[in-house]
Amino acid sequence: MRYYPLAIDSKDKKILVVGGGRAANLKLKQLVKTLASITVVSKQFSNEVIELKKVFGDKIILESRTIDINNINIDVNYTIVFICTENKELNLKIFKYYNDNKVMAMMTNNKEASDFITMATMEKENITVSVSTGGRSPSASKILLNEVEKTLNTEFIEKINLLCEIRELLVKEKSYNYNKENISDIIESLILYSNEDLLKKLKIMREIKC
Repeated sequence: MRYYPLAIDSKDKKILVVGGGRAANLKLKQLVKTLASITVVSKQFSNEVIELKKVFGDKIILESRTIDINNINIDVNYTIVFICTENKELNLKIFKYYNDNKVMAMMTNNKEASDFITMATMEKENITVSVSTGGRSPSASKILLNEVEKTLNTEFIEKINLLCEIRELLVKEKSYNYNKENISDIIESLILYSNEDLLKKLKIMREIKC
C-alpha cells in the first residue's frame, strides 16, 4: 500500500490553496467543512470561489497576487498546501518551494509527484466514510461511495451510534476493568445484535453506572 490513510485534526490549522479556478474550488468545497483557517492565493478568482468566500466569510482569506515563477515568495507557515493552478511548470516550482521548506504539498494535476492524495469523502450525521483508488480514478471512488451510502440507512446509523455509546460507557466506567483490547472484542461481539437489544443493554449499563 503506497498511500497511508490518515485523518488530520484540522482545528486551527493553516491551509493554503494556490490557484483560484475550478480545481481550487473543488478543494475548497471540502476544506470549508473543516475547522481549518484557509488562505487562497491567486491572481484571479472564479465566481464559485468568490461565492464561497461570501458564504464562509473570515474562514476563507483571498489573497490576490501574481506568483513569480522565479521567486515564489509565499509564506511557508502552513500545515498543508494544495497547488491548483493550470500552469504545470509553476505548480512544480511551488511544490519544490514547499518541499524544501518541509511543508506537505499536493499538486492537483500531478498526484504521482505529490506528498499526498485526497480521498472521496461522504458525511452522514456523525459518520465519515472516505474511499480512494490510489489517485487513479476519482469517478470510481465516487461510485464506491454511492454504494456505501445505500448501506448507511437510518437503522444502520442508529446501530453505530448505540455501539459508540456502549463503548464510551465501557471506557469511562473503571469498575468494568476492561482494557482497550477487551472493549474492542465486546463491541465486535455486539455487532449482530438488533438495535432493540442494544438499547436494552445500554439501559442496563446506564442503570449500573448510576
